[in-house]
Amino acid sequence: MIYYGAGQCRIDYKQTIACLEIRYKGTGEFRKNNPNGWLFQVGGNKIIILALQKEVPLNEVLFTYEGNIKLLSVKAVNWELEQQRLPVSIEGVYYPELINSYPETMDIPIEKMSQGMEYNPKGKRIRKSKVMGRIK
Repeated sequence: MIYYGAGQCRIDYKQTIACLEIRYKGTGEFRKNNPNGWLFQVGGNKIIILALQKEVPLNEVLFTYEGNIKLLSVKAVNWELEQQRLPVSIEGVYYPELINSYPETMDIPIEKMSQGMEYNPKGKRIRKSKVMGRIK
């Protein structure tokens, strides 16, 4: 399972992974969160996380981000080249507008509802996805 929201993407998967292909929609600035031995590439609305050797474990938090993204699909490939699609779940999606309402009157326009998958603490508009920083 892949979880994302509140500026991070994490994985809960117990099998070994050689490669992850993450398809997404939107724009963001991404920071890899894995040690040396993992390649992290962003482009064409895809994120590729590729192991360069078998012995390097994958961190639970795959990357952090700023911006507004929606993960569309995640494909995991193991060292035997077997592929598996992983389910995706959004963390931190909440609708505080519903707390003070009654079930009979839940007629809030969709435009007024908040979604927690956007994470932009600096308040700047991100126009193009990119990888930020380096892991040492």
